[in-house]
Amino acid sequence: MRLTVILIGILIWAVLPLYAAGTANSIRLTANPDMIIADGRSVSTITAEIRDSSGQLVSDGTLVTFTTSLGSIDAEVSTKAGVARARLTSGEVVGTATISAWVAGTPAVGNIKIELLAPGTEIPRESFVSISSSSYLIYDAERQIITGTGGVKIVNRGLVITAEEAQFEVQPLIFRCRMSITGEPIVLTKGDKTLNASLLYYDVTNMSGYAVITDSEGRMKRVRFRGADLTIQQTEEDLSSYFDFIESEDIPNVLIRSNRIVVLPRDKIQFHRAKVYVEGQKLVSVPLQVIPLSGGGADMSNYIGWDANGLRVDVPIFYSLSPEFAGSVHIRRGESAGWGFYSGNSGWAVDMVQEYGTAGGSQGTFLLNRLNAKDWGVHWQHSIQSQGGGSFYSYVDFPSHKDIFTSLNYSAPVKFGSIGMNVYGSKYKDADVDISTDLYMQSSPTPVLSGAARFSLLGRTSYTTSPGEGDRIGAGLTGLLYGRTVNFGKKTRLSTSASYGYDWGGSGSGSSARMSAVLSRQFAPSSSFDLIYSYDRYRFSSAAGGRHRLSASLGYYGSTKWRASLYSTFTLDAPSSSAFGSFSYNIRPTLRFYVLQSLQKSGSYSFSDTQVAIAKRIYGQEAALVWSKSRHRIEFEIGAMRF
Repeated sequence: MRLTVILIGILIWAVLPLYAAGTANSIRLTANPDMIIADGRSVSTITAEIRDSSGQLVSDGTLVTFTTSLGSIDAEVSTKAGVARARLTSGEVVGTATISAWVAGTPAVGNIKIELLAPGTEIPRESFVSISSSSYLIYDAERQIITGTGGVKIVNRGLVITAEEAQFEVQPLIFRCRMSITGEPIVLTKGDKTLNASLLYYDVTNMSGYAVITDSEGRMKRVRFRGADLTIQQTEEDLSSYFDFIESEDIPNVLIRSNRIVVLPRDKIQFHRAKVYVEGQKLVSVPLQVIPLSGGGADMSNYIGWDANGLRVDVPIFYSLSPEFAGSVHIRRGESAGWGFYSGNSGWAVDMVQEYGTAGGSQGTFLLNRLNAKDWGVHWQHSIQSQGGGSFYSYVDFPSHKDIFTSLNYSAPVKFGSIGMNVYGSKYKDADVDISTDLYMQSSPTPVLSGAARFSLLGRTSYTTSPGEGDRIGAGLTGLLYGRTVNFGKKTRLSTSASYGYDWGGSGSGSSARMSAVLSRQFAPSSSFDLIYSYDRYRFSSAAGGRHRLSASLGYYGSTKWRASLYSTFTLDAPSSSAFGSFSYNIRPTLRFYVLQSLQKSGSYSFSDTQVAIAKRIYGQEAALVWSKSRHRIEFEIGAMRF
C-alpha cells in the first residue's frame, strides 16, 4: 500500500507543469522550402511556432534566436501571433544546414535541417521513398531497417531501382541492393538513362552512391554515381564494407510485413496491407498503417501514450492513403514540438491534413490546424518541377487566422546559367502590406586559375514596398568562386568557396563578403564527420551578431548496438552558440539507454539540459523513465501504443 502511494505521488509530481502559462514551453520548426540551391541567393523561410505550457500561442514580441551551420539567417526575430519567421539565405557550400532556434530562459528549443544543393541540380520535391515487393517485404521496428526479396522495386525522386534483394536503413536513408543468383542485374532508371549493376549502395540524402558494374569488355568496375542523372565516375576505393547487408543476431521484437512501404524521411512510414508481429506472433492485420520516425514537430503518427504533459493522443482518420494522395483528420493531445522527451503542447487539437502529388511533378500539403480552438489556422505549400528543370515553390501561412504570409520561389536553367525569382509578402493585423521581390540571373561556373577554381557571376534587381518606407528599387552584382575539391586520402575531402558583391539602392547600399571551408570525412558507410568554418559580412547583418562561425556535425549509425549524433554551431566573435547531441545504446533487444544533451547561448543568456532515459519495450510498447537536469525531475512515459 505504501509503495502504491509513493508511486502515485511521484507520477503526480512528475507531470505538474514547471512553467507558468504564457511562458514559452515548446517550439515547432518548419522550413519552406526544405531544399534550396547553394548559390548565395536562394532563400528558405524558417517558421517557429511558440506555445506555452497550456498549448496557447505566446504573446507578441517574444524574442526567438536562430543560428545555422551553413548559409546566413536572421539572428533574432520577434513573434507575431505566436510565430517568428527567419529568412535563411544559402551560401556557396553544398551540404546539410542545421538550424537551431530557442527562446531565452525557457525550454523552448529545437532544430531542423535543410538541404543545400549544388548549382544546376534539379531540386527534388518528391521526397518520399517507395519500396514494394509481391514476395517478401518486412520492417524491423527496433533497428528501423526494411528488407525485401523477390523483385523489389524502389522509387525516389524520379529514380527507379529494381533488384532481387534490397535493404534500406530508414534513419540514415541508405540503400543496399544485390543482384539475383541467376545473374539478373540491379537496374537503375532515371528518365531515358539506365545503369545495370551487380552490387549497389545509395545515399538518398546526398543522391549519390557506389556500384559494381560490368563494362562493355566484361570487366568489373567500381564506380561512384549520381542519382540525379546516373553519371558515373570510376573509383579505386575499397567498397566491400559499403555493400554488406546488416544482419540481426536476434529475432526482432516487432516486425511489420507489407507489400508496399512508403517512407517520408524524418516524418513517417506508410504501410499498405500491414501485418504486425510482436515477438514472432501475429498481432493484427490492417489495410493502412502509419508510424512516426521522430519525436519532434507535428508528426503523422497514431498512438496513445503518457508523458510529462499527461495523456498523449494522436488518432488519425484516413480518408485516403497513397504516395500521391494522403488525407486524414487528426485528433491530438500533447502534440510533440521541439527537442527532447519533455517537449510538447498540452490541450486537445483537431487537424485536417491533405497531401497530394502528381506524376507531372506537382505536389503539396494543405493543412487546417486546431479547428477546435480559437487560434485555428490555414497553411498551404505547393511545388511544381517541370521536365526542363524549372522549379516553382509557393507557401501560404495564415496562423491563428489573423496575419497572412506568403512566399513564391522560382528558378530555371537557361543557356548561360540560371534565372530565378523570390517574392515575399505579409499582411499583419493593423499594418499595411509588405512586399519584396528579387529577380536574379547567374552564369554557369567557368574554370579559372588553371582549373583550381570555378567562377560565376550573379546579377540581381529588387523591388520592395513596406509600411513607412515606400517603394524602393535596387540592383546588385556578386562574384562567386568555388574552389576545386581537395582529397586527403579516400575518405576525407576539403571544399572551399568565396563571394564578394555590392548592392545599390533598394533596402540600402553596401558590400557583402562570404567565405567557407568544409572538411568532410566518411569513416564508415553510414557515418560521417563535417567541420565547417564560415565568414559572413552581409550588408544587412549586424556585426554584433558575429561574422566568424565554426560548425561541426557527427553522425554514427553503423552499429546495431549504438548510435550517436552531434550538431553544433559556435560564433567565434560573439557570445552565441548552439549544440545538440544524442546517444543510444541497446543493452538488450528490448532494453535501451538514451542520453540527450542540449546547449544554447546568446548574449548573457545560456541554457543547457541533459536528459537520461532507460526504456523497456513490452508487447510493442515502450515504457521509459526519463530524468532531466534542467527540470530536476523524473518523467514516466508510456509511448507508442499503436493500432
